[in-house]
Amino acid sequence: MKSLAKSRLLQVYRLIAFVLIGFLSYILVEQVKIYNSVHVVKKANIYGSIVKISVVLDSIDKEFIETIDYISKKNVYDYSYLVKIQHQTDESLSKLDGAKNIIDIKNRLSGIRNQIKLKSYQDIYRKLYDDYTHMELSLIHMIRDLEYGQDKKTVDTVEIYVKLAELKLNILLERNLLYPHLLHNTPLSDTEKILWKRIVSSDILIDVVKIAQDPTKGDMLEYLSSLPSIHVYNEVLDNYRDKIHNLNGEYSSIDNVKWLGAIDKKISYIKQTQKALLDRINNLYNQTEIKSDIYPIVYLSLAILILLGVFVKLSLLYKDKTLKEYIDDETKQDIEFIFDANEQNELKKLITNGEVGLIYKFLIKAIKNANYTKDLFLANMSHEIRTPLNGILGFTQLLEDTKVDNEQKEYIDIIKKSSEHLISIVNDILDLSKIKAKKVEIEIIEFDPIEHFEVAIESYAARAYQNNIELNVFIDPLLPTVLEGDPTKISQVLVNLISNAIKFTSDGGNVDVSIEVVSDNLDNVQVRFSVKDTGIGMTLEQQANIFKAFTQADVSTSRKYGGTGLGLSISSKFIEMMGSKLELKSELSKGSEFYFVIELKKPLNVSARNFATLHNNICLQTDNQILLDNLKRYLYKVNTNVSKCDKHTLTYMSQPDDIVFVDYDIDKTDLNMYKNLNSKLVVIASSKDKKTLSSFDLPKVIYKPLNFTKLFNAIYQTSKKETKKADLKFDNLTVLVAEDNLINQKLIKNILAKMGISVYLVDNGKEALDARQTQQAYDLIFMDIQMPVMSGMEATAKILSYERANHKKHIPIIALTANALHEDKIKYTSIGMDGYLAKPIDIEDLQEVLLKYCQDKLIS
Repeated sequence: MKSLAKSRLLQVYRLIAFVLIGFLSYILVEQVKIYNSVHVVKKANIYGSIVKISVVLDSIDKEFIETIDYISKKNVYDYSYLVKIQHQTDESLSKLDGAKNIIDIKNRLSGIRNQIKLKSYQDIYRKLYDDYTHMELSLIHMIRDLEYGQDKKTVDTVEIYVKLAELKLNILLERNLLYPHLLHNTPLSDTEKILWKRIVSSDILIDVVKIAQDPTKGDMLEYLSSLPSIHVYNEVLDNYRDKIHNLNGEYSSIDNVKWLGAIDKKISYIKQTQKALLDRINNLYNQTEIKSDIYPIVYLSLAILILLGVFVKLSLLYKDKTLKEYIDDETKQDIEFIFDANEQNELKKLITNGEVGLIYKFLIKAIKNANYTKDLFLANMSHEIRTPLNGILGFTQLLEDTKVDNEQKEYIDIIKKSSEHLISIVNDILDLSKIKAKKVEIEIIEFDPIEHFEVAIESYAARAYQNNIELNVFIDPLLPTVLEGDPTKISQVLVNLISNAIKFTSDGGNVDVSIEVVSDNLDNVQVRFSVKDTGIGMTLEQQANIFKAFTQADVSTSRKYGGTGLGLSISSKFIEMMGSKLELKSELSKGSEFYFVIELKKPLNVSARNFATLHNNICLQTDNQILLDNLKRYLYKVNTNVSKCDKHTLTYMSQPDDIVFVDYDIDKTDLNMYKNLNSKLVVIASSKDKKTLSSFDLPKVIYKPLNFTKLFNAIYQTSKKETKKADLKFDNLTVLVAEDNLINQKLIKNILAKMGISVYLVDNGKEALDARQTQQAYDLIFMDIQMPVMSGMEATAKILSYERANHKKHIPIIALTANALHEDKIKYTSIGMDGYLAKPIDIEDLQEVLLKYCQDKLIS
């Protein structure tokens, strides 16, 4: 009884201690919240403002460059791309509405934009120079004004940031002054020479050595590590400056690509350092305004620690050696079942001595050991099962290709599906064991989001249409061309969500996949991924357990639909490791939506996607509203009119330049009726209809799901001339083909050989350069872009330099690439390539190129 009384008294003390700790913790949390709310507002005033102004500066930099390029290359430059850049500048400026000088900047931009279409480079350059300089200096002064009222360290950091911004502007002015002259081989005027001299004399890097010698700024050195020495910095452009000064207009020996690369290198030094300085400003604000507010937090923390000490002391004072009497028989049996003899003796000894802390440590160690053993077992078993399964699956596929009767084919199909299902379960278990063992790491690699996610989604298209489910896909064209993250794990999550959506959606339902930009800033882009279905849905109780391992909505779900319930648990863990959360909206019998938002980093100097403006009207015959909406959203960026139509109105609505999309799944009528239309025809159909559609002579078919790449390839191809040329024959025509893929080599060689053309093949850009420098005479060069050893773009630049330096006749160079977007064509032609062919090679496009450059050798 005495022991029981002590035990109850100990419980009372514990209760009082917990109440006090809870009360004091609440006060502590509230103090922290108050401090943070004040602190964040103060921090945002300067840090957030500098970031916003810097985004505007970068936008105006880009518009300045593109404006100069446009007025220097009006005959080849796509004006719609400049308009897009102007819209981006306006969008960034809108974030500074109300700030001083913003109205003046907008007025200057408006004046420049109204004139550039009408006037030549010579007429407008000085105004461009003055206006852009004035705008950028106004923004730089806005950053300097933020120094007022800040501590000395912050002021020093902002001052260096401002000096670097002025230096970056100076480099930009030199680039935009010289580029048109280098492009057209025209000498600088006397006024321009004076201006250039002034720019060069101002190109002075800040002296890091002097900053290191200043005791008040010594801790700033780590943030300036991206800057080179003054000597290295000056060497980047000095050689080019000497050549330009001496040549006086005869600039053909200067490699424009390398000169622009040197300019970009200098700007890159500055941008990296500015980013580090912004981090310092942020860190400085994290250290200020703390002392006055932190004292009550410190006092409360000490009070809680003292109280915890008292609580532990009370627990030790009232320990009771007779506690072992309160261990019931069932617990003793569990101990004997789980632990070996040595562990049992150790645990009983700890319980007898009342060593509560040591008992906890013992149990935690035992749990960790058990979990480790379990995960090791799962990993080993998964690998052991996978080995024979791969053999079964591989030889089943080989057996499938042999001659078998219908009954044997049915048996093979059952074996194949069962093996695939089993290997899917094994993969899930292995993934889960890796996550539990903390052996999964998130990769950070560069990837094209549209290209990567389209491929992942496409792998489930056939399964959707086999089940008569409409799979709709929208991947935002506003996504940058390159992002940094773990595309494999994101795709794994997407594929799991799509697989589940198809599995739980009945015949005739919809699965909608959406990947959209939520926000986009200088360094990062937030992307929302969503998979929505019209399937069975879930109750609130089922939703509460859906992300737990080995759990499905209910027991009957596993029996009816199959699966282990591991996929969502693994997907949820992956998304958590990427700093986000997999979320769910669902309603029973109406469907579900799984979604998550991930922040992905933008690489340095990443480019946005460019789109050529189309002058076609586009109409879609469909009853699928989601398909129509997605088509409109894809084509919004190219300013194209998209409307819905039906077969009765097509005959009088269509014009020769229009494009008509027909959804074959909606109306499976005779497609021959559309062949008499004036417009170009594109049929959208399910893959299950391939055999039926092959009986029609259709110009273009897109198989669902409709995505960004399929759509734009179809539009650009149908927008070309459709008159079929007769077979061409050439005499004494020799071409050089640089292509690293053997299949593509054979393909293009066979096509050209049928036209009587001699073909010389090389495997990379270096071999192409060597071949050009020999005495062999070529009439045309086809240059692949992505090649080992030396890329096609680098090889082109070196060939052009060789031709200029040696006064050789220029051989036309045609780009061969799988990158089918209009922005790529601009990129390749801007470095000196003469033409462009998209892969897979269209024979009519190839004939167009041959006729353009080699018509004098045409014999039939």
